[in-house]
Amino acid sequence: MSQAPKSRRIHPAWIAAGVAFLTVATSGAYRSAPSVLIIPLQDAFGWSRSTISAAISINVLLFGLTAPFAAALMERFTVRKVVISALTAVSLGSFLTIFISKPWQLMLSWGVVVGVGTGSMALVFAANIANRWFIKRKGLVIGMLTAGNATGQLIFLPTLSTLAIHHGWKSVGVTICCTSLTMVPLVFFLLKESPASIGTSPYGAPADWVAPVQVKRNAAKEAIDVLRLASKKRDFWFLTFSFLVCGLSTNGLVGTHFIPFLLPSILFSTLHASTLIFVIFYGLDWVATVPPTIVLCRTVLGPDRGTVIYGWVFAAHQIGGSIAALGAALLRVKFGNYAVAFYAAGILCLLASYVVLQINKEIPATDPAHV
Repeated sequence: MSQAPKSRRIHPAWIAAGVAFLTVATSGAYRSAPSVLIIPLQDAFGWSRSTISAAISINVLLFGLTAPFAAALMERFTVRKVVISALTAVSLGSFLTIFISKPWQLMLSWGVVVGVGTGSMALVFAANIANRWFIKRKGLVIGMLTAGNATGQLIFLPTLSTLAIHHGWKSVGVTICCTSLTMVPLVFFLLKESPASIGTSPYGAPADWVAPVQVKRNAAKEAIDVLRLASKKRDFWFLTFSFLVCGLSTNGLVGTHFIPFLLPSILFSTLHASTLIFVIFYGLDWVATVPPTIVLCRTVLGPDRGTVIYGWVFAAHQIGGSIAALGAALLRVKFGNYAVAFYAAGILCLLASYVVLQINKEIPATDPAHV
């Protein structure tokens, strides 16, 4: 008599990855909003593009500077508590934007509150989930979660644009507020802290796998200590510079200013073929740098500190984004177009490409951290 086939149970790691994907994807709404709001806020209040971009610059800067401390906070206070707190902060900050009437209020609500909230669940959150829950398929999961942010932007950008056109710019803040709150119960009930917390092992772990001992450290001290040690490594600075340029050219320039840059072409149906080519090729490598950078961060001080190191490298990414978000607006005001900003970003990208080729040249192939 044949035995009934055994039921295949989904490994909890994939549930954690699924929740993380949705969380990162919804954060795409927060990244889509700034470029959607620039022109509506200009029309509503008469503010200059540079004034609005200053608030976006603060948001992008705090988004990055919060990341390394958030990574350490996740180690101390659990991932779930940090992410739920971040979602609540984003919800509050985006809701407050509907009451603004002066630039400093935009800088406080969207710049500071939303910036800190989004920074606390940035891509360091994705790296944390991948490192905790997966031994095998880790690269696939990191790529999937990284793509989640771009997926969210793909979904929310046209949605938020339509809302801003037909229902006013305040509907954008309300939508982001509701989206953030919707994710809170999902994270609370479905995102478990670690495999060991539910009596299982990471996906693909060997039979003799032993859960690492969780050490409760001061989050700020841990982040600063890791920065101090990493700053003595050449590869850390190569990664930092390359990601600074990445953030400058993506989040800061294209992510913030591409819609205002393209709007005249869209309104007058004169979209140039070169712009379409740029969009296609830029889209192909929009987040392609993230998975290899996360892996390379694990080689600087070893896998145990890889997430915090990535937090600092990501901070450089957002510093670059902050510079471009404000700098491109100032160049636009001075020269009447974005040409100088795009040319400068292109030159820096070529330089960063050369720097990246120098990473890991001094690490022996047999180094275990290199694997």
